[in-house]
Amino acid sequence: MSINTLAARSAATSIALASRVFLLCAGLLGSGSAGADWKLDSAASSITFATVKNGSVEETHRFKRFTGSVSDSGNAQVTIDLLSADTGIEIRDQRMQEMLFGPGQEARIRTEFNVGNYRNMPEQWVAKVNPELTLELNSKVNQIPAALLFKALAGGDYQVESQSAVVIDVADYGFTQGIEKLRSIAGLNAISTEVKVSFSLKFIKE
Repeated sequence: MSINTLAARSAATSIALASRVFLLCAGLLGSGSAGADWKLDSAASSITFATVKNGSVEETHRFKRFTGSVSDSGNAQVTIDLLSADTGIEIRDQRMQEMLFGPGQEARIRTEFNVGNYRNMPEQWVAKVNPELTLELNSKVNQIPAALLFKALAGGDYQVESQSAVVIDVADYGFTQGIEKLRSIAGLNAISTEVKVSFSLKFIKE
């Protein structure tokens, strides 16, 4: 057998082997990432916010519409429709929509974490995490510390809950004027610009 024939067979063998390795890696990557993302189940989740008026009267409200997801690479995001704020008083909701929030205004919260630390954990496993949340609101972006509980559920789902309320000063996001309008029309002495946000979010594995 000639040297050229041996070289040709060797090259063909190498190419075939490389192709098999590539296909094996692609299959492993595909099986690892397919269905590995998580989507927020808004029906099984809640986001509430507490406000204080006249110095000491605290009231708790909720948002009715929000979406979210966690990617396999660890990018988590939640988007809240601010116009879905529900205070339990219709006229107050209307005033917030007209005087505080603009049409289609949303709040976007993002963070990152190592998904590998929480993958395949047993059901009811709980971890405490303290990520920095990035809040984008009213064209302004700030970092906010948070204390969260991360719970493993059946079927690869997860529950993320605020261990303590996340305190947001809406004055940092340009809402001071709107808050003053609400205070004036409601005849109140004061409305605090600090808002305490709490949440319980269920993410379903896709």
